[in-house]
Amino acid sequence: DPNRGGTLSRMRTTLAALVALALAASPALANDTAIHMGRYGPGPVGGSVDGSVLVEELLAGAALQSRGNPRYHFQSGEAVLLQRERGLLAEGLGGLVDLARVCAGDDGLVRAAIDPAGELVRIGLDYPLAGLSEKDLPSLLERPFASEHDPSLAEGVASARQGVALLREAGGRVELASPEPGRVHCEVRLPIQPPAALRAGRAAGKPEDPFA
Repeated sequence: DPNRGGTLSRMRTTLAALVALALAASPALANDTAIHMGRYGPGPVGGSVDGSVLVEELLAGAALQSRGNPRYHFQSGEAVLLQRERGLLAEGLGGLVDLARVCAGDDGLVRAAIDPAGELVRIGLDYPLAGLSEKDLPSLLERPFASEHDPSLAEGVASARQGVALLREAGGRVELASPEPGRVHCEVRLPIQPPAALRAGRAAGKPEDPFA
């Protein structure tokens, strides 16, 4: 069925991905439940979030919402625990995944990976350039965007801009580039500790800038 949704491949299988596959096998169930994978509420205040599970859930949700047969490839290793509220990260990263889903179209490829790097976690999304312009990528998420030919692309950019604002609130940085012709690479860098903990470290005279 060309309208059934995309496919998600990964190094490991989680409950969320299995739920996504079950829903993909039943379009009526998916439509009735209107599920947005990975957006299950804010979670416990002051708790931790497994970034690998969260990203995989968001990709599974994007595959469900996709038309045609785009492919979503996710690479992760061990659990990556972030000291954040789940809702903030889910909405922030979800906005970036929304843009990747729109750009993937009916048959594109979205690659995602998550990797701890010292005090940081790096989350990468790689997807087709679609109707975007390479020269506009560095500032794409900083200003309004309009597309006469594809309104859904403008909606995807708007969703990503909202996501970037939330990720910055969580202490993160987001960059867009096109190191590969015809593709977008989005990199999110998040400190494992929340901004308040980083500020406390500065007050104690500890090395404080994980981006350095």
